[in-house]
Amino acid sequence: MINPKSLVKFSINERIFSISLLAFLLTEFLNPRVPLYSQSDFKVLFSLFTMLVILKGLTDTDFLRFIATKLEKGRFVGHKLVIFTAIISMFLTNDVAVLIVVPITLLMEFKNIEKLVILEIAAANAGSSLTPFGNPQNLFIYYHFNLEFREFVREIFIFSVFTVFLILTLTPRINLENKKIYRTYSKSAYIFLLFFTIFILSVLKIIPLWINTVTLLYAFIVNRKLLRIDYPLLLTFFFFFGFTDNLTHLIQIRLSSPKDVFLYSAFGSQIISNVPAALFFGDLTNDWKTLLWGVNVGGFGTLVSSLANLIGYKLYCEKSNKRKGFLIKFHTINFTLFFTGILLFFTLKKFMLNCCIP
Repeated sequence: MINPKSLVKFSINERIFSISLLAFLLTEFLNPRVPLYSQSDFKVLFSLFTMLVILKGLTDTDFLRFIATKLEKGRFVGHKLVIFTAIISMFLTNDVAVLIVVPITLLMEFKNIEKLVILEIAAANAGSSLTPFGNPQNLFIYYHFNLEFREFVREIFIFSVFTVFLILTLTPRINLENKKIYRTYSKSAYIFLLFFTIFILSVLKIIPLWINTVTLLYAFIVNRKLLRIDYPLLLTFFFFFGFTDNLTHLIQIRLSSPKDVFLYSAFGSQIISNVPAALFFGDLTNDWKTLLWGVNVGGFGTLVSSLANLIGYKLYCEKSNKRKGFLIKFHTINFTLFFTGILLFFTLKKFMLNCCIP
């Protein structure tokens, strides 16, 4: 029998999943039908499933933590950790980057640890925006609009690099002589690095996507612990795909203005998080460039605007009870980055418009 208290707790902890399920059920009630799932929808679900299994393997082998500990000694520790967070988030998602770097940072002893943790979370959001596999919303946009890797990176490059650079200017200078926490890693990490290479090649469309079934077969046959992944995230995508398809049959909504697409997706992310915002607005516009900007700029701001923000906050709360001070600094820094991103978007669009006028 299901415990009501456990159900309520799960609903609160997995609020994004709960929102997607309720939205799906509501539109099913208003318009009973079987939602139409496209080929790109299933590509996203399959790719996300594969990526989560690979990340589970890399995390369990302590390979990434081993690399991170190499950075926690010497000069400019804070800057090295911020850069490391940004780089690995480009390939291993912003959530995983936060899960790896923040716990190591919290084991150190120095002033401004709150600020560094906040900047690491911000660096994860900024770095992950650069690649299709950097975060779930990017993966969705990449497949939903059938994009090429080069055009994707070219569109968001300035935002990602500029924001990482800005974060580095805010990073405090820290010099440390610390003991290493993790000294070794499992040699099975090389298997997952191979799987990840295959995954990247498939996303780049160099090899077929279905080859990633090798990774899933390995998980089913050799190590089923790898299947203990974030299923609520997968189901969030599934239900939002159904919800948006139902919604298009209930009401005819289209966003044609780039300004509307950007502002709705950026500010919508502040309320429902940037992953659901991408899924929702992705079916309401053909302007993938503006949507890409909107949901990645929208990852900054409130605590709920990105799942990486919530993960970082949870990790910090496990080690410290100074929540109020953390939240004040978090929102001060994040809203500074959020409004800077908005300003950068409109500045670049105005510049491009002026360049196109003879």
